[in-house]
Amino acid sequence: MRVFAVTAMVIGLGWPFLTSGQTVIASIDMGYTPLPSLEGYLLPGYDFYDSDDDPLDDSQNKHGTVQTQIIASKATTEEVNIIPLKITGPNKQSSGKIVNAAVKYATGLSETRVIVKSAGTQCRSKTYMRISNAGKVFILPAGNHSSTKPVSEANVVSQMEGRGVVVGALDENNKIAPYSNRAGGLADFYITAPGFSSYSSVKGTSYATSHVAALAAQILARAPEPRRGEEQAALRRTGWLLHFEAKGIRREREGYDQVDGTLEVVS
Repeated sequence: MRVFAVTAMVIGLGWPFLTSGQTVIASIDMGYTPLPSLEGYLLPGYDFYDSDDDPLDDSQNKHGTVQTQIIASKATTEEVNIIPLKITGPNKQSSGKIVNAAVKYATGLSETRVIVKSAGTQCRSKTYMRISNAGKVFILPAGNHSSTKPVSEANVVSQMEGRGVVVGALDENNKIAPYSNRAGGLADFYITAPGFSSYSSVKGTSYATSHVAALAAQILARAPEPRRGEEQAALRRTGWLLHFEAKGIRREREGYDQVDGTLEVVS
């Protein structure tokens, strides 16, 4: 049975080396490390902390590098490209001004379809509204405080007309990780995904956002241009659209959707 008819998007992208099926993700985090596994995935980024065009990851745990590695491991170079936007110094120091500048930059790039912000302070309200008005998918971590609700920044997703997603973390047993903040009042915008990776011993909801960013990119790389709000709906749709280790996205008793295992888009 055919689960999902794969249709290539036709997008007018400004990067000369992109093909019509690629989705560009802006990763707002701690930069990247040039690794063989990332060849073909990375587009020129920017270091907003040091104000230069060399966003190398100098964080102790290589947080930004792991983010990009997870995305790259879940999608092909034909599906996704990543723009690394660095917003922190070596000790994770940053500022609201730096974060706002990075988010505004990502929003203003016509090539960018998905923005994943997995580090840094909260932005101004109008910055988030620019993302929605520009038609981008915006992905945020729920936070790692074992709370019954996501971090306060996540509340913005309910105002983004279906384009905002907040992500909680699964543990190795495919259960909600004990450190992960829960859905709270944002169950309609909340997804869980693995908060761990073979690339790092560190765990958290920020790593879970990379899985969802790769999923969003695959949806957009294969589907016709969606109408406003359809990206978030597609992220939450059951197995007839998306497949995760032949399980689909399962609706849980707690009231949120679960992204488990290795992502495949079924055609």
